[in-house]
Amino acid sequence: MSGIKPELEAEGSEGQAVRKLEFRVCGYKNSHLAYFYNSSDQEMRFSFEPHFAFSQILDRRTGTVLGGRQMILPEGETAILEFR
Repeated sequence: MSGIKPELEAEGSEGQAVRKLEFRVCGYKNSHLAYFYNSSDQEMRFSFEPHFAFSQILDRRTGTVLGGRQMILPEGETAILEFR
């Protein structure tokens, strides 16, 4: 990286590698959306650290508010989070 800090970083829990976790962040109205895709063949547990201001994280697929910055994503699944 050439001194540019990413908008979001992800880290595997319990030493699990996240190289098979694909994610992207984009602006959405007055918030941010993050798309996560688990391209591995097993469930992935990970935490994420946004580098922008927000007060709430909403799982757009289920409509539930997340209580933390950790997720479990089954193999081949996608999650969409809105940071409000």
